[in-house]
Amino acid sequence: MFPSTVAAYREAQAAFAPDDLFALLGWLEPHMDGMSIPQILAVLRLSHWDPVALMRLFPAITRQVRGVTNARCDLRNAVLNTWANHFPVTPGENALAFQCGVILLELRFFEDALPMFRASQEALGASAPTSFNLGLCATGLDRRAEALAFMIEACNLDPGFEPAKSARARLEAEESTPPQAQ
Repeated sequence: MFPSTVAAYREAQAAFAPDDLFALLGWLEPHMDGMSIPQILAVLRLSHWDPVALMRLFPAITRQVRGVTNARCDLRNAVLNTWANHFPVTPGENALAFQCGVILLELRFFEDALPMFRASQEALGASAPTSFNLGLCATGLDRRAEALAFMIEACNLDPGFEPAKSARARLEAEESTPPQAQ
């Protein structure tokens, strides 16, 4: 017969598969709020950077991301590896770009977050939160004029969006203030 083929088939049958991942995530669901960043990273590694896993873990990540210090680069790499595996099947899966952008923005990887928010705009259309986050990235990269343009865009998309209004007012005030002599 074909011993190599039979061995490869048996190995594939015994390997951790997508059904196993979804069974594990289903069991973890009630515990996700209490998961630490190292535990989240372990699940993402086990999932081979599965986008659905990241989307399900996103609320737990966002609650902790501002306090991440030691695992900052590991979390960045996890986001980028997961994004590289992103092949949306349903429209809801396009939210991954925004979620990846939020994580990277909170980790202060502004240059990495920008293309995520641009991909989000491309897939989901313009929105005040996305324009606002693009503005935050531009601010973090010290691109004040670009940041102001994004904040104006966010205010035009949603005139009641307070974070964008505040950021716009601050940027406009900075723009109109002459530089101080040293």
